[in-house]
Amino acid sequence: MPLTSVPHADSPLVAESADSHPPRPGFPHDSGAPFGRGAGYLLGRKPAAITLGEIVRVLDGPLAAVPCVSQTAYTPCEECGDEDTCAVRLAMKEVRDATARILDGTTLAAANARAGRAARAMSIRRAKRRSDSPATRDGRLGAAE
Repeated sequence: MPLTSVPHADSPLVAESADSHPPRPGFPHDSGAPFGRGAGYLLGRKPAAITLGEIVRVLDGPLAAVPCVSQTAYTPCEECGDEDTCAVRLAMKEVRDATARILDGTTLAAANARAGRAARAMSIRRAKRRSDSPATRDGRLGAAE
């Protein structure tokens, strides 16, 4: 997964272009390929050591949908009289916590393996549908039974 959008250049997952700075240990560097396979940024750590939560935070910022439940960019809501009893905040905190638990518990390696299994399963289902079709079974389209 190339990291091509770099809003937070101080992240350990991304670095500025190798043209302007040499790569630092643990940081990815520009692959030098402008398009196609290998384009973008190379990972600075092994995929098993990078979580999806880290990637989302680097590319999109905090996981929280509302700032009053963010652990990295907390700001109180102006409309809320009491954060401890705000029903919306309590629900959004559950959403944030569940999102963080899933994304922080899933490594890039695990996500890639899961995607590979899903792709293989889909390929098998497509092949089975083709082999079960009348045209394939009878050798001709619309054959009478």
